[in-house]
Amino acid sequence: YALPAASDACDGAVPVIAVDPGQAPESSFPIGTTTVLLRSTDASGNITEHSFTITVQDTQAPILTCPSDISTPVDAGICGAHIQYVMPTAMDNCATAIPVVNSDAAQASGSLFPAGSTTVQLEASDAAGNTGTCYFAITVIDDVAPGFTAPADTVVAADPGLCSAIVNYVMPTAADTCEGAVAVTAVNSGQAPGSSFPLGTTSVLLRATDAANNSTQHSFTITVVDQEPPTLVCPSDISTT
Repeated sequence: YALPAASDACDGAVPVIAVDPGQAPESSFPIGTTTVLLRSTDASGNITEHSFTITVQDTQAPILTCPSDISTPVDAGICGAHIQYVMPTAMDNCATAIPVVNSDAAQASGSLFPAGSTTVQLEASDAAGNTGTCYFAITVIDDVAPGFTAPADTVVAADPGLCSAIVNYVMPTAADTCEGAVAVTAVNSGQAPGSSFPLGTTSVLLRATDAANNSTQHSFTITVVDQEPPTLVCPSDISTT
């Protein structure tokens, strides 16, 4: 700051000094308000004093560095994972250590994070109300395929007059940890329920795929047997001498 000039009737210009040398211009002033007392003394020992204040405000937010992004598979039997991570320490210009908290308490270390990607925000606030933030991602990967049981192997008779059979087998439903029920389809659409199966044994491959593209396949057989005897027409009766 600029020291003012004092004027004296007898001495003319008289120097002005800070009563506390540690408060002279270019000195370091702490956070908060400091009262600076200035004094001017003439040659006759007459003194004049005036004071003013210097207020230093803390406008610097704490600095914190989030953990690295985390990627992990789901825990067994659930569509999510319990994630443990180390909370960082925030550094501040006016404090040695500032506590770091989660902006969302449900995202604290050890919490259950759902399948997919979750952005975690950590923050630290100093005594002046300045808040620093950082972000990192927790990705929980659904790597569990749906589960289902294929129908039992089936043996049917050929339809009357045909060398094949229409087979309406019951399509199973697959269960997935993240999606619940998942549809099961025949890999070969020509082998879906209600399709015509030829004489002999046909292997039917079923597949269930969840939204994360995890697939499960199971097969069973459909055997069509010929149980219909041949049809023949005899000649008409013959009468002769």
